[in-house]
Amino acid sequence: MGGDADAADKSRQKSCNACVRSKRRCDKRTPRCTRCSEKNFACVYQNLPPAGGGPAEGAAAAKAATVSDAQDDPLQAMDLEDGSSDHLPPPPHPFDFNTLGGSSSSTSPTYVNGTLVMDEPTDSSATTSSLNLDPNMPNFDFNSVMDFLNADPAQGGEMQVWETPQFPQLSKSLAPELPYMGSVCCGMERDDILCMSQGDFQPWQIHEPDSRIGYMVSYLTNMHTTFAQTKQTPFLHRHLYRGIHATPRPLLAAYTAISAYAGRTNANKGWAIRAICEGAAEVLKSAKDPAASAAMTGHEKLARTQALWLLQTIRCFDGDVAMRAQGERDMEVLKRWLKELEGLRDNLDDVHLLDDLALRQRPPRSWEVWVFNECVRRTVLMGHIFTSLFEILKAAGESEPDVTNWLAPHRWTFSRSLWEAQSSPAFFSSWREKPLFMVNSFFVQEVAKVARPFDVDEFARLFLTVNFGVEETKHFMLEV
Repeated sequence: MGGDADAADKSRQKSCNACVRSKRRCDKRTPRCTRCSEKNFACVYQNLPPAGGGPAEGAAAAKAATVSDAQDDPLQAMDLEDGSSDHLPPPPHPFDFNTLGGSSSSTSPTYVNGTLVMDEPTDSSATTSSLNLDPNMPNFDFNSVMDFLNADPAQGGEMQVWETPQFPQLSKSLAPELPYMGSVCCGMERDDILCMSQGDFQPWQIHEPDSRIGYMVSYLTNMHTTFAQTKQTPFLHRHLYRGIHATPRPLLAAYTAISAYAGRTNANKGWAIRAICEGAAEVLKSAKDPAASAAMTGHEKLARTQALWLLQTIRCFDGDVAMRAQGERDMEVLKRWLKELEGLRDNLDDVHLLDDLALRQRPPRSWEVWVFNECVRRTVLMGHIFTSLFEILKAAGESEPDVTNWLAPHRWTFSRSLWEAQSSPAFFSSWREKPLFMVNSFFVQEVAKVARPFDVDEFARLFLTVNFGVEETKHFMLEV
């Protein structure tokens, strides 16, 4: 009975659907009533009124009747009228989100028994151009709202209601790169490094921290403090003597004396100086016994040379006249021991000319062997640097030092990752994957063209500073 009554009511309906739904008076004009014209609503009559306007009006009314009820947007049918809306100009066309893509086919919503449903696609004349919208703007689909709310993030069902434009990615050419030393400054020439002429060196330069020779003197005179605090130096690896039965006695004697000297005060300075003198005497015992020296192992010869080198930096640069005199007398012993180490040294003769791929295919026998050989190479080089620098300072720029020790190559490995590896697996992993370079003496100019700050250890930094300068090296290392 209720259904028959509703059908009868609709058969008698004269007003348009928009006016009926909003419960407003309809003047029943065709093709659009006055209210629908003012509001720019789609005017659809359930039952067309009798033709009273001639053939033209009848045709227009028939055309309006064919427009789907779906075009009567629910936002319009709700008639959310406002007092101020009467003074605003009507929009160019009823707004439909589903027409933003510019397609002629769209799905429009209608209400059935108070429920929003989607009708069959119909033609729509609303386009992005008529709405003054950006044609490149992505579509906004209201159907995705419920999918978004019901999506399960645990199953990867995270859905975006609309897509946001991505920011442009910077190309590699625009991305900032880490500096390389070749872009900072021109390095020193070979002859300038091997010897300093009278015009290149002045005695007061050793007190200028920004001068290269001043940096070297400060570097060497503070080496004993690093050894006392960390049990290692740029040429003495932390794990160098781990694999042997016991740490060689000369090195322990030097460590005891150097630790006392590094912690000296005005109250205990006398004992600290005495410890240095007695420690040096302990280290030099083997120099007076050729038979004992010949019976020493490679680790023992290396340890005594390192111990004497560290003690010499204190004896020669402390400022005590008596200790300096003793240090000068023992300088020949240090030079002789350095020559003995050159006989033990693996100078990388068979690998220094290999390309990177071939070099990585020839790893050392073991991590311990590489640590020993690298410490020998670096100790010999640092020993010759110390003796040459001491001669330069004594001559005060009036004569050039002996360059005999620099005629032969002194190769070493430029690789922070290899030197700072703390285990065998870490070492061989770095050998396969991290940058490594073979360098001869001071000449790091070619390596500096490709090396980066994280490739530089303290030993390599000394030679970068000698080649390029103190401030330039700080800039390269990204230091403030």
